[in-house]
Amino acid sequence: MSPINYVIMNIEVIIANYNKPEFLALALEGFLLQNDKGFTITIADDGSGPEIAQVIQHYVNRGLAISHLWHEDNGFRKNLILNKALRASSADYIIFIDNDCIPEPNFVADHRAVARRGCFVAGRRVNLGGEVTTQLIAGTRRIETLFQRASLLWLGLRGQVRYAELGLHLPWPLAHLWSRKSRALLGANMAMWREDLLKINGFDAAATTYGLIEDTDIDWRLRAVGVVGRSLLGRGCVFHLDHPTRKHNDPTNQEYIRRKQEAGQVWAEDGIYRPGEGAGK
Repeated sequence: MSPINYVIMNIEVIIANYNKPEFLALALEGFLLQNDKGFTITIADDGSGPEIAQVIQHYVNRGLAISHLWHEDNGFRKNLILNKALRASSADYIIFIDNDCIPEPNFVADHRAVARRGCFVAGRRVNLGGEVTTQLIAGTRRIETLFQRASLLWLGLRGQVRYAELGLHLPWPLAHLWSRKSRALLGANMAMWREDLLKINGFDAAATTYGLIEDTDIDWRLRAVGVVGRSLLGRGCVFHLDHPTRKHNDPTNQEYIRRKQEAGQVWAEDGIYRPGEGAGK
């Protein structure tokens, strides 16, 4: 049986962004190609320069409904800007990706199809190599080639992409079988109901160190309040652009999450609603 369940709901895509206007432009190109046009976009901008606003205006002019939420660059404050975006949102359902990810054309449609009340969805990504990323930025490779199965498999066989199988856009019965086991959330491709995020007060903005693994934190807190994790494999994929990354192995980050878990600290004290503020909107 197909898992398709086209729920009528307002969908907002929140794109976490910090600089890299060339990456954001490719991500927004992917959203121009979406088969499901029923969504809005918010750029949750952790202090980028003016080039980002120029990119956004270009894609607004091309028909995308985009809001730009920005705060001053004062260190790694991704969780804070994500919470600001959630507080400003009136959407029923939120899809999160990062600015270095290109969505496949059925990305929004696939997430809409698997949305269920009381559940969050963990999607996955194909990792593009340096050569493919350079070609995409230079315009010598069109992003449409990523969505062609034969081309993607060929790139995978040549070692130019990793996890190519995740981007094959399988028929629903096969995708459903592959997705039966629940996976952990991945911040670059995850979706959930805004009402469920309100139950835990969103992301932990008290965490201001890169590599806190905010997706791991939000995963266990949602499960703690009874939200069920579901996987989306073989559909709803994003293509991750290659770039140098900072390591995520700071032991203080792991220790911080461990202490929260042991204390059962599910509610983010510094979350969508900050200390001293009411929790009703």
